[in-house]
Amino acid sequence: MEELNMLLSHILHQVDELPTDPPMSIQVTEFKCGGLAIGVSVAHRIFDGYSFGMFVDAWSTANNNHPNLGGEIKICPSFDLATLFPGYGPSSGPSVTRSSYPPSPIVKRFTFNKDAIKSVRSKLITRPNSYYSRVRVVSAVIAKALIGVDRAKHGGKSRTCLIGQAVNMRGRTSPPMHKNSCGNFVLTSLTQLSENIIGVQELADNMGDSVRKTVDSCAEILSQSAKLHSTITETFAYIRGKRSSGEVNGMHFTDWSKFGLYDVDFGWGKPVGAGIGGVLTTNIVRLVTNKEGDRIEAWVPLNFNDMAYFEQERDIKLLAT
Repeated sequence: MEELNMLLSHILHQVDELPTDPPMSIQVTEFKCGGLAIGVSVAHRIFDGYSFGMFVDAWSTANNNHPNLGGEIKICPSFDLATLFPGYGPSSGPSVTRSSYPPSPIVKRFTFNKDAIKSVRSKLITRPNSYYSRVRVVSAVIAKALIGVDRAKHGGKSRTCLIGQAVNMRGRTSPPMHKNSCGNFVLTSLTQLSENIIGVQELADNMGDSVRKTVDSCAEILSQSAKLHSTITETFAYIRGKRSSGEVNGMHFTDWSKFGLYDVDFGWGKPVGAGIGGVLTTNIVRLVTNKEGDRIEAWVPLNFNDMAYFEQERDIKLLAT
């Protein structure tokens, strides 16, 4: 992970703090072998994960369909989401100084191939109108392992678990917002599990139910304009607060599998690899596809001791590489 962070132009925790910090920075690194890497850092107050994926896609598309080359701009990012949120104006508080954070968590990539996912699916009891997607299956497996890590740390005792999952609201509201809208336009679905629910089946079912309820709630959310900002932020803040207090075991999942990071082409051909830089918080799992599209890669950030527990969890040893 340290090698990946060297391909980014900013120190992770020193982005978007000072007024002079750019909302986006790009670093191009050339290697002696002739290859290169493009590292992109963005401010989360402007971009959510979907916005980032859409922007990179638009950038790639514009490069390959430039009007000067007889093409047309097919993807045009829109910033109309700003009309939904009131402006808060510049801060009148004391000047901001560079913050100091402890070292970033260890981030490791765990890959689940199609045979591993098929093996898990074959053991699940399918309910009516229920589909166990690859991301849903892998999320349940990882959640079970993280619950096991928490239990091991607390003398074999299971604690209440809060699981957040990011749900993109674009195309699901009434009226629908433009699919190319940039900004933070996601809800966090909340799954709260008692100490006794620890199986992959129960996790997959409960996490899936929570996402469906959150998707259904998107239709009416724009009618709540007065509290739209708090509606979007409150669930994630609730999980973070409970976890910080030590009351519960908390985790969060974000699905990046449809962002098409391996399809972008900036003029040098499509990438042979794509990775995610370091993060500041543990237990926030990002899920992406591999280049061939037949595997799910889980980028898992944990502290040193927890990572040792996680790698010894039975399902991780059996199913992930």
